[in-house]
Amino acid sequence: MQYRMGNSLSFRRTIFVLIMIAVASIGVLFVFHTANNHRARIEYRAFQIMTGIVERYGTEESFTPELWSSLIGFGLYNNFGLTLYRFGSAPASILERNAEPGVLNLSEHTVTMIRKLGFVPSINGPSLKFRRKQSLNERTNRIFPHEQGIKKRTPPAHIRFASTVFIEVNVAQLIRQSYIEIGVLIAVFFSLLVAVPLLFRYSERIIQYRDREQRNLNLVQLGEAARTLAHEIKNPLGVIKVQCATLQRVLPEAFHKNIFVIGEETQRLVTMTDRLRGFLQNNSGNPQSISVPALFEQYGIRYGDALRIKPIENSSLVVLVDPDFLVQMLDNLIVNAKEAVLNGSSVPELFCTEGNETASFSILDCGTGVLPEDKNHIFDLFFTKKIQGSGIGLALVKRLAELSGGSTGYRSRKEGGSIFWITVPLAHKGDIS
Repeated sequence: MQYRMGNSLSFRRTIFVLIMIAVASIGVLFVFHTANNHRARIEYRAFQIMTGIVERYGTEESFTPELWSSLIGFGLYNNFGLTLYRFGSAPASILERNAEPGVLNLSEHTVTMIRKLGFVPSINGPSLKFRRKQSLNERTNRIFPHEQGIKKRTPPAHIRFASTVFIEVNVAQLIRQSYIEIGVLIAVFFSLLVAVPLLFRYSERIIQYRDREQRNLNLVQLGEAARTLAHEIKNPLGVIKVQCATLQRVLPEAFHKNIFVIGEETQRLVTMTDRLRGFLQNNSGNPQSISVPALFEQYGIRYGDALRIKPIENSSLVVLVDPDFLVQMLDNLIVNAKEAVLNGSSVPELFCTEGNETASFSILDCGTGVLPEDKNHIFDLFFTKKIQGSGIGLALVKRLAELSGGSTGYRSRKEGGSIFWITVPLAHKGDIS
């Protein structure tokens, strides 16, 4: 099940990465496309103004370019580049600009255009073909509505010699509008880049929550079945133990060895059943104030030379936990540590450290350690690498630690071996009886 979940998660993350790459690519292309459209619009605006001014120059009674606030420079030139009419920033000669007709320059606030009369420059943009079909009068009347109805006049004679026109227009407002629109577009794009990962993470949490709920439901059902099974098994096991004791009294000594094996295996099943029942319980037991120095003194008597106990710095250290829970947790960890040492070459070490709100009990061994691929599973129920292991011991330790308001964990030692630890709450003054 975990393998399928891992594959599903990897697939979703791969799809997410592909979506993010697609969104980023589309966003970049769209921003560049929008920027090009804005440039084309500015160019087209400059071309409209140029066309309108040339027409006004040839038809108005009084040509007054000062009326157009956006106009910075305007000039007409003959075939030799000499001035026929000049206003504002227009050069005295086209040759001064060192520019060929048809050139368009867009600076920070202005656009400059030089072109031959009668030549329509190529302007990029998706909707400009339709605009080019509009009549000259329609364009100029829209550009200069305040001059509609002005009396027309006969074009000046020198306009017949004009071949090149120069115009420089202030387009700061259009450029500013363009920057605002592109800025908003970029902000929306980056918002999407932030929102998509958040939505993906949120969806992952929902999926994980559903999977966890399903697992919990399965565990509840399994727990009920296991609790019933453990209860039903315990009675027959008790009968077997009683019968083994009876057989050992009445049968010859030659059969005692076989009876001992039956009794030993029966006891192992009883222990496994008790552990399973302990794992399936849902209450925190009966928390009591326990003196850690007194507890360590009992463990010194119980295990003797088979366990090294490090002295405690705080002689008044007291924890609040169910005594049976704490004994089961420590016994499981000590047994595991002893089994990890090859041929009894060293003995486990038990020590306790005090934190702000919890006390940490640690069991140190010099055994073979835990394989890297097993580190994430050692506290899973029924996970074991031992031939006769049940896979319940460490899972029970974790379960009891959590029911006691603490936690459990593991880390490897540089010198070899492992350190398993559990934390339980400290007893406050009001808890000590």
